[in-house]
Amino acid sequence: LPPRVLAEVGGIVALGIGSLIVVGSLGSSGVDGIGAMVCWILISITLIGIGVARDRVVLIIGGVLGLVIYIPWMIGQTLGGGIGAPIALIVAGGILIATAIYLTRRADRT
Repeated sequence: LPPRVLAEVGGIVALGIGSLIVVGSLGSSGVDGIGAMVCWILISITLIGIGVARDRVVLIIGGVLGLVIYIPWMIGQTLGGGIGAPIALIVAGGILIATAIYLTRRADRT
């Protein structure tokens, strides 16, 4: 792998671990795992945005993986076992699929 790709992958991993460490260290002051999930979701959205703007597939993949991992986890933690969790997962999945279709069509035009 080229050094640039390795650096991007390393940066993505460092962002993920860093957000868990920072939010985890705040756990004693009342912040729980939901803060880490929200932090990583925001990081994932930012990675996707930067990846699209700079045409860097590695950043887009890192952001999408973060969303695929943390959105269902956050929904399960916050909505529990009620009917809201499956509905929220369907909506989140639909948004991810719509974004993938948009990005694919955008890539075909360029």
